[in-house]
Amino acid sequence: MAFSYYAATYQSFLIFCPLYARATITTTSAMAAQDDPFRDWKMMLNNKIAQREIMGRLEYETTSKGPKHDQTWTSIARLNGIEYGRGTGRTKLAAENAASYRVCEAHERDRARQRR
Repeated sequence: MAFSYYAATYQSFLIFCPLYARATITTTSAMAAQDDPFRDWKMMLNNKIAQREIMGRLEYETTSKGPKHDQTWTSIARLNGIEYGRGTGRTKLAAENAASYRVCEAHERDRARQRR
């Protein structure tokens, strides 16, 4: 009974405050785009290495800064000791995922140059 009351109250609040609803949706979309939960770049990069599309030994150097409740993680992705990508995120996985994205991006640029 209490749940339906609060749900109805929240829905009526959104009807009367469309700016709040729009801000909530925008914030959620921005966070989803930053973490990009539908793409696991770290897994894609590991698959490319396993398939020998990218040659080398991949290593991550990951550090965190800030208080425990609000940490910012930074990750550096290195192939054969050379830095190819750097990323930051709210979690360790998000930072490694961002760094992996940069490595995949650099690899695609190199492949495009070789095709010319």
